[in-house]
Amino acid sequence: MKLTEVNEPWKHYIVEDFLEDDDFRKLQTFLDTLPDGQPNDRINLFITDKPEVSVLKEKFEDLLSDINFVSKRPYRIEVEYNSVGKDYEYMIHTDGGAKFVSLVLYVSPRKGEGTKIYNPDKTFHSEVKWKTNSGLLFERTNESFHSYKSKFTSRKTINIICLDNNQPKPCGRRR
Repeated sequence: MKLTEVNEPWKHYIVEDFLEDDDFRKLQTFLDTLPDGQPNDRINLFITDKPEVSVLKEKFEDLLSDINFVSKRPYRIEVEYNSVGKDYEYMIHTDGGAKFVSLVLYVSPRKGEGTKIYNPDKTFHSEVKWKTNSGLLFERTNESFHSYKSKFTSRKTINIICLDNNQPKPCGRRR
């Protein structure tokens, strides 16, 4: 795994080769059994309890250790499947209050659009390029504005998130 720290416009990390190749292929095979987002639509499913994603939680814990993340509050790790169809666009946003650390792992297609990063005034800053088995790791702040879209085909990601134990899940449905 390769981890690159980026400090502008807000601190985040680019994570490359998150999983071993064999584990990533197994993840892709499992996700192929889940529904795809249709044009202009999004599917979110919490899949934390599925045995196929246990390696994701383990690797995420390792990643938190690598960046010396220390939480001042109790948290739990949740794994969320996100699939958006062609022409879907998610607005510029910061993550919800219960979600305080997120890894967006790009799964498929092979070529796609990455996550767009914005300045505090919501002007475009840069894009975390799409590369399968790679993605964006960040702590939520009031300035961690980002967005995403799928212009040509279905876009599948896994969101591995730290949630405050005292808060409900922010969105999605458990399958």
